[in-house]
Amino acid sequence: MFETRVNPDPIVGNWYRRLDNYDEFVVVAIDEDSGNIEVQFFSGDVTEITPDEWEAFDLEVIAEPEDWSGALEPVDDSEESEPSSIQPARAEYEEEDMLRMEDEAERETRPTDEL
Repeated sequence: MFETRVNPDPIVGNWYRRLDNYDEFVVVAIDEDSGNIEVQFFSGDVTEITPDEWEAFDLEVIAEPEDWSGALEPVDDSEESEPSSIQPARAEYEEEDMLRMEDEAERETRPTDEL
């Protein structure tokens, strides 16, 4: 006889593993109207699973992975798209330092009669 496996209920904050491909994910939200389950995989990808898909998977509850926080941190695209006001000032300062050091090196190598 076939054993019918019952999947654990989806609970926000719980981690699960698919037994067919070993994908690990955490439930991040459950839509009360549709019943769809929003999950975030360890890799950081987010997707929505229907209740029927949830039941079709072979799932087990797992312990929270040790180093999961990096994958779940939100990405702030605004930081990457906007240049920092600090960087240009620092770049100018470094350029000024380089020019000053070049001038000093040039003065040190110049014969004294030219001074």
